[in-house]
Amino acid sequence: MDIIDDGKFQGLSMLVSAEFRIFSNQREGLLLDVGKILSENGFHIRRQRLTPGGGGAILVIGVKGQSDSLLHVQESLVNHPLVRSFEMEMLDIPEKEMPASPRARGITSPAASVSAPGVQEKSVPPAATALSPVRSPPAAGSIRERPETAARYDSEAVLARIAQTYPNVFPHLETLEGALAPGQFEPTMIHVGRRVGAWVYKRDFALGGRLELPEALRRIVLPAMRRIVQVGLRNDLLEVHGSPFCHRGHAGECCHFFRGFIAGLLGSEMEGRHLAVSEIACCNTGAASCHFSVV
Repeated sequence: MDIIDDGKFQGLSMLVSAEFRIFSNQREGLLLDVGKILSENGFHIRRQRLTPGGGGAILVIGVKGQSDSLLHVQESLVNHPLVRSFEMEMLDIPEKEMPASPRARGITSPAASVSAPGVQEKSVPPAATALSPVRSPPAAGSIRERPETAARYDSEAVLARIAQTYPNVFPHLETLEGALAPGQFEPTMIHVGRRVGAWVYKRDFALGGRLELPEALRRIVLPAMRRIVQVGLRNDLLEVHGSPFCHRGHAGECCHFFRGFIAGLLGSEMEGRHLAVSEIACCNTGAASCHFSVV
């Protein structure tokens, strides 16, 4: 039985460096407002450049901070009235700034470029419309030799794209799946699912009162999951029909993204309570549907 400890994945945030290229119709107030968004999410500004362009202004700003906060930054930028569109590029962190652990030393990463079109009705410059691949072919001695770190960099790029296209998540997850090294599929999908679930909870459900687990499953998890997959709730078991992760060459139960997604949705709602999310039946092992329990 696969189990997620409610606190097991809290330490998966990592130090990241990114560059935002922000397009606006006006210059006044742009740097101040963007700087406030970044500061509120714990990012340090390393460099900035504000120039005329694109019929208004272009702000290029380099930042460093924790990966867990990237989704919140991007959502704030998408919804900000001064931001017409933006691009984000993940950058290498200089070796001297990497965390002082043996695993973190001497790591380099291919940059992953992510474009964010902003809200649908806004015009978007051509430069901000094309999505770059999640990864470029690795060179000898590159991050490919560090599969755990590579998975994290790839997952950050995918999380950035999911933030812009949600609830259309599965094409991005399929791209991520193809970039993962053997053995990284389960932990990476759980990590991504948990991050997306926590983000959806804060965006859509955090303002309500605290619920007991059966009510939280019915009023939070069920409606959130119905936006991305066909799902029902019976006897406190979540039943997913037509999971896109099954019959793709994986062994055993394989819907790890949903396990993480459920845990992320419930993590704040059930704060202080130990929870375990398990996939107890899976189409990939011959079941008619995929069942998930939360205890």
